[in-house]
Amino acid sequence: ADSNYAVLVGTLADSLTVSHNIIVQGISFNAASGAENRITGPDTIIMLGTIPTITLGNGGSADNGVLDCAISTAYPININYNGTPGQVIVDFDYAHQPFTGGIIIQNGIGRVNINAAYGVGTGPIVVNANAIRFSNHNANNNPNDVGGYGVGLFDTITIPNNIILDSIGVHPFSLSMGATNNANLAYTNWTGIISNAGTFTTADTVFLGNAPGLNTGGGAGHAQFSNHNTFGGITCNNSGASAIFSNGCDNAFSPNSDYLFAPGSGAWDFNGFNQQLKSLAGSTGVIENSQSNLSTLSILGTQNTTFSGSLSGNIGITLLPGNTGTLTLNGTSGQTGNTVVSGGEIKLSTPQPNTLFPQSSIVVNGGTLLNQ
Repeated sequence: ADSNYAVLVGTLADSLTVSHNIIVQGISFNAASGAENRITGPDTIIMLGTIPTITLGNGGSADNGVLDCAISTAYPININYNGTPGQVIVDFDYAHQPFTGGIIIQNGIGRVNINAAYGVGTGPIVVNANAIRFSNHNANNNPNDVGGYGVGLFDTITIPNNIILDSIGVHPFSLSMGATNNANLAYTNWTGIISNAGTFTTADTVFLGNAPGLNTGGGAGHAQFSNHNTFGGITCNNSGASAIFSNGCDNAFSPNSDYLFAPGSGAWDFNGFNQQLKSLAGSTGVIENSQSNLSTLSILGTQNTTFSGSLSGNIGITLLPGNTGTLTLNGTSGQTGNTVVSGGEIKLSTPQPNTLFPQSSIVVNGGTLLNQ
């Protein structure tokens, strides 16, 4: 490294140790295809200038840059690529990043691994990539790495960064947010607000788990969303069957979104909180409430959808006034909260008697209830 630009060149598993503070304007991971290059150490890389930049790839490669040291800058860090679009990976492994300006992920970056225990600094993550995966606890990490740089077995990764999607209007937009896809089972708590700067369309999707072409892996972990998210488009639960996604507050999953369970996906735990959606659909799926207090699922939209999964625990369903869509339910449900139809229509369609709402009272107040 020199005073102008730090360049890390080499083959798989090459690394640079920052044993003294280094002042640079940018970092370039310039490696062979498939290489994982790591910058690690106890000291800090100080990035100067108003547009600090980290570049991955050497023009024809898909490679991996791992940042396992502290970075200091007051401006947003631009994450760029020179390699194969969609296959470039950047890992943030350092537990207490001091930089405050956030990061800007340029189109072509395929994956951002947030393996650090406390997110990526304190600023927002601006996503200009239209197909990207957020995940954590990469299988290459040491599961016992709890010495200030990462997380260990069953540890919690708390990600406080706000995430701003679709800031340059690239469509269709696809974001994959994994629980974890290895046996270390880190618990992920997304505490920032996930919003979109542009206008999401019905083709734009936030995936919980696997996104087509992004090879995420749903995993067996647990991811909790603990802020009032506002993104639009579709929320698709396409995770591994044993994964759990849960609410950490009311409307942790955006009320501006249509929620879809893909076949064989993991569970959604309301965790004692309330949730509003534009619609609910899926040929399978599990919605549960692990707490004893009532959680209410409210629908306010225009879609006609079918949910064939199950509901259990103290959950109520409300079709709000102003809802004009139809929700067809034909799964096996044992929730105990009331079902209130104040707008639109609920169709109860099942070949077996007493498999829908056997412990729930049904109140029709301005909407329509059909029992097929």
